[in-house]
Amino acid sequence: MFAVRLIIGKLADQKGLSAVVTISLLVSTLSMVLLGFAQSLPVILVAAVLRAVGQGGGQISLQSACLKTVDASRRGVATSTYFIGADMGQGLGPTVGGAVAGTFAIGGAANYTVTYLTAGVLLLIGLFVFIIYQRRSAASAAAAAASAALAGTELTVEIEKDIEEEILT
Repeated sequence: MFAVRLIIGKLADQKGLSAVVTISLLVSTLSMVLLGFAQSLPVILVAAVLRAVGQGGGQISLQSACLKTVDASRRGVATSTYFIGADMGQGLGPTVGGAVAGTFAIGGAANYTVTYLTAGVLLLIGLFVFIIYQRRSAASAAAAAASAALAGTELTVEIEKDIEEEILT
């Protein structure tokens, strides 16, 4: 996961947060699907590598984006808040996953295929929510930029009128 983080940082700078998080969530989803249907150790190992790539890429990118939204004096609080959410997910995830596996038990044995496929579906839902949020944020930023540009144009016109009046008087 460490090696992935080194590469992802540069990729995020070049392609942007949306591209990195989208790829990370898709790779993580693929890992859950593979794990859900795994029948051998090599498939489990491939799923583990994909999961590390997905989590390593997504986690560092989202943490970086989180820190960019706050003042330098609040970065410690932002980092703590970010990791509290991650810790809660990593703590509650297995508990909920175990309950799902037990609920869909087959012949008394837990059904982990359903658990991993459910995790994959939740990752896709997370991707969908992320894309909607990014689009709304981009639309809001574009509207703010247009408003600022319009306000700047109006200010320029007012300044030009003031200058003309000064010249004429």
